[in-house]
Order: sequence, then C-alpha cells, then structure tokens
Amino acid sequence: MVKYVLGVLGVVGLLVLGEGLAPQVTWPTGQQERFVVRVPEDFPTIQTAIDAVAEGGTVLIGPGTYQESIQISKSIRLRGAGQELVQIQSVDHGSVTIDIDSEKPIQVSLEDFTVKNMGFLSSRGIRVWGNVQVLMERLTISGYKDGDGIMLSNKSAILSMVTVSHNRTGISVGAGSIIIEDASITDNNLGIAYSGLLEGPKLVVRRSLFSLNTVAALVIIGGLYGGLAATLEGNQIVKNFRGVYLGRYYQPDLITLFFNKQSEPGPVVIEMYNNQISGNLLYGLASSLECVGRISSEEEGLLLYVSGGVIFTGRDNEIRDNDKGDLCPADYPWPPGFRK
Repeated sequence: MVKYVLGVLGVVGLLVLGEGLAPQVTWPTGQQERFVVRVPEDFPTIQTAIDAVAEGGTVLIGPGTYQESIQISKSIRLRGAGQELVQIQSVDHGSVTIDIDSEKPIQVSLEDFTVKNMGFLSSRGIRVWGNVQVLMERLTISGYKDGDGIMLSNKSAILSMVTVSHNRTGISVGAGSIIIEDASITDNNLGIAYSGLLEGPKLVVRRSLFSLNTVAALVIIGGLYGGLAATLEGNQIVKNFRGVYLGRYYQPDLITLFFNKQSEPGPVVIEMYNNQISGNLLYGLASSLECVGRISSEEEGLLLYVSGGVIFTGRDNEIRDNDKGDLCPADYPWPPGFRK
C-alpha cells in the first residue's frame, strides 16, 4: 500500500535519481479525500492537515499567513498556492519553522510558498535530517539572521528555483547528495556552507546567482577521504565579499585512530564549468588560509578549514575583476579553464 500511495508525491525519488517528476495522479473521489487535504478548508492549520493526511498524501495550502512550527516525519507533498500568496512564519525563539526528520526512508516535497522568520533569535527556516529524500521547488526562505535558512543533513535533496536571502547562512549542508538549480542566494552572511566531513556528500550547483553575501558566496570543504566534492556549473558569483573559498577537512590522527585505512586522504576534487566569478571584494576563487585575510569571530568557524588540498578541473570559467585578486594563491597550478 505504501508503494502505491507514494505516487501522489510525484515520485520525488525518481527526480533525485535524475528521471524527472511523474505526472500527478488523479484519484477517484472517495480515495482522493484520503490523500488530498486542504488548508484552511479541511483543517485550520498546516500541522493538523499533515497529521491527518494519509502517508504519501498531499496537503494543499490556501492563500494566507500561517504562524506555525511544522514537523514532518512521513512521506508527504506540501504545496502552497504560490510564493507570494502563502507565508509560513516562525513562532518563537530557537524554533525551526519546518522540521523534517525520520529514521525510516521517506520522501517529502515542498512547493510554492514562503518561509519567513519574524525576528526571533537562533531560528532555522527548514531543517532536514535523517533518512529523507526532499524536493524543494519555488520556495522563498528569508529573515533567519541568527540561523540557517535551510539546513540539510539528510540522504539527498534537490532545490530548484528557490530564493534564499537575509539569513546568517543561506544553505548549510552537512550530509547527503545535494543538487541546487536555478536558485537565487543573495544578501546572506554566507551563501552556502558545505562540509563533507566524514560522509563525503556531493554538491552540484547549476545556473544559480550568488550576490551580496557578506562573508562569502560559497565555502566548500571536502571530506576526510577526498574524492569529488562539488560540481559548479553555469553560476554567476558576483559582488560578494568573498567569492568561492575551498578546502578540505583534514585530521590525520582521526583517520589513523578510527579508520586505519590510509595514512593520507586523497585530494578533494572540485569541478567548475562556465561560471562567472567577478566583482567580489576579496578573492574570486581561493584555496588557502593565506587567502582568507582578517576575519571576525563570527566568520572564524565558517572559514577555519579553508586550507588547500584541492584539485580543480573544468573549463570556460570567467574569473575577473575581483578586487583583491582573481585566484589565490597566485602560484597554484590553476588549470587552463580558469582564466585569470
């Protein structure tokens, strides 16, 4: 039965594997009532609708402002009437506006609404944790100036056409395979903070805009074992304080003590194609602590592990007009596809 009803979700798992969304299922009237519920027509709040709908069902959210802290622990599709029409607001200090967490495999789709902080401290917009495949489409997440707009530490995620702005960290990634496409990541302290650590997730960012982020557009730290950490393709990374800062998480004692597999990890690999990195106040692309410069205590934890050990591949990148320099360190053997 679970396999059957997950069709309503749009088969998010297929999209995670790159196959695209399946057509929406049209249910017979009696059966549809079990799998499609509406807010506020059927239930007054989003949470009561989520609790009531069948596993794999759909919650349709009508226009309005909803002040809720939402928890999701089952496969579900949460779809609003539109980013401009539906706003889900944080309700207290330290809360997560939408919290998705499950030990069992689930698939969750979030579409067509805005998630906004109303000035509370240490809040997060959307947190995804555990054995979760998540799809986010046409979302706006903003105002989490003391926390993360989106925090991902789950199995896999696709973020498509999302707008992430005015957060301390726009998108924080700690685990999982993450694809970000056609996004606008602007006016955050840090655009994307990506740390592979032990699990070595893979990050793909395509056709996205990074601008006016006051610490850096992207900080990408590869995992202990090295390997392909991130692919950046067709992005505009312009007018940030720092552009793209890369490094590796490297503690040989941990490897020897806990893993005993190899004394030295392999290199971290970053693929870059057709990116424009220009007009940033410090370096456009950097891979060494010497490139970080003077940092505040707030920035220290974000940039601590920018420490080399990265191999770059790719072509046709336009890296120019960054105030401190385009590439740092200058004597690094940058490949031909990284135009100075």
